[in-house]
Amino acid sequence: MPKYFPVQGEISGLSILTKGEVIENGSIWGTSLNNCSIHPPADPGDRAILRHISLTRIEHYANRAWGAFFDDITVTDIRSPGIIRTFMWGCAYRHVTLRGWIGGLMFRWQLHFRDDRRMEKRYQKANAKLYESMDWAIDVSEAKFTALESLLGIPPHLVRRDPAAQFLLTRASAEVILRDKPRSIWSVVAERLIESPMPGVITIVGSGSQRHKADLALARDLAAEGLLE
Repeated sequence: MPKYFPVQGEISGLSILTKGEVIENGSIWGTSLNNCSIHPPADPGDRAILRHISLTRIEHYANRAWGAFFDDITVTDIRSPGIIRTFMWGCAYRHVTLRGWIGGLMFRWQLHFRDDRRMEKRYQKANAKLYESMDWAIDVSEAKFTALESLLGIPPHLVRRDPAAQFLLTRASAEVILRDKPRSIWSVVAERLIESPMPGVITIVGSGSQRHKADLALARDLAAEGLLE
């Protein structure tokens, strides 16, 4: 599980704008993927679909996906070289596996596209409908994230995880943490959960942070109190 690995060449500046675009059956290995974007049509039924794709040992930065549907995707060992991350805004996932070293990948439940709240609500409703009949959405059980990250927007029961470092926070526990516990990183996670429409969130304690041991110890303390699962 390398934190650093060489890459050659790059894929840069790609933009998916076409309604109903389907990209499938591909593999990318050992390259840089940057400044690419997937834009959402007004109707989630016309959203971009990416399926049957594997990414291995990728350097990535400044990529953005809004409202895309990722289906049967495998990502192994990715890193971000700076502070410009890859953001997944209001996307949906089915049988997506993240494993190895995962850095710079940020999940957001909001669509947050041009401040169009009506479009955002349409995508939230469409995502919820997709998840109703799904057996699992995302598998992070073999992933080591560089920093603490929450999979907010993905129903917790559809996440395959390692309970030793990847914890479930429910809305009820979030309210207790905000009311009764000292301010911590889990207060931030709790606030973001309460602001969302989700019943809970899987949060992964980062393995690359200097605060890794402290964050993990606090998580285990909260779990011992029944506030994390």
